[in-house]
Amino acid sequence: MRLVITDLTDMGAGSHCVAGWDLDTHRMVRPLPVGHNWSTAQIQQFGILPGAIFEFQRSGKPHPGSYPHSTEDTEIVTSSTKRIENRPFDWFGADKPAAFESVNAMFDGQLKSAGQYHGMLKGCYVVTGEHLRSLGAIELPPASVSLFEDNFKGNRRLKAIIHDDTAIYSVSVSCHSLKKVYAESGIEAANASLPATKLLHIRLGLARPFPNAPNRCNLMLNGIHG
Repeated sequence: MRLVITDLTDMGAGSHCVAGWDLDTHRMVRPLPVGHNWSTAQIQQFGILPGAIFEFQRSGKPHPGSYPHSTEDTEIVTSSTKRIENRPFDWFGADKPAAFESVNAMFDGQLKSAGQYHGMLKGCYVVTGEHLRSLGAIELPPASVSLFEDNFKGNRRLKAIIHDDTAIYSVSVSCHSLKKVYAESGIEAANASLPATKLLHIRLGLARPFPNAPNRCNLMLNGIHG
């Protein structure tokens, strides 16, 4: 299968989630080497980054996960990973990944919230087990998105404000490149790194359930492209 890499996220402790748009079947796929996330060493070995086109071979083994992630989870043969194109990708061209009209529409209206803060929906999630997609995108003008630093109990985290036509969301950032800029240079540099284009392709995804919240798959910002 040929995938345009759309999402590269940091899941902590040197673990990364990779996802891509299948150019042949026009669906999102989460390639999982031997059924697991990618290590930092593997990301560097294969040169995996958003916009690159890779070829993967399915292992043929079903992934023993749960929905909504099972919609995209696909176990692959790790050694089959091959970069087949190295050119800038047009996020708005003929082969672009699917985009939805709103954040909630991306999850078939099943997105829930833990509450509101200054008019923003926070702690958004989809209930574990829902037969929905766990990955998607929306397209918004740059003024609809900004990054900020959240300081919760002394723990600084990168978060994003996303304002579509229906609601304003406060979302945790898992995007590898944005977290790297933020860690190295701070919040102003992270905001300055956003694409200077008239329209942004904003990647969103659901985290797998955490042990302390097994029934929730939290909403995350997986990337911003232009």
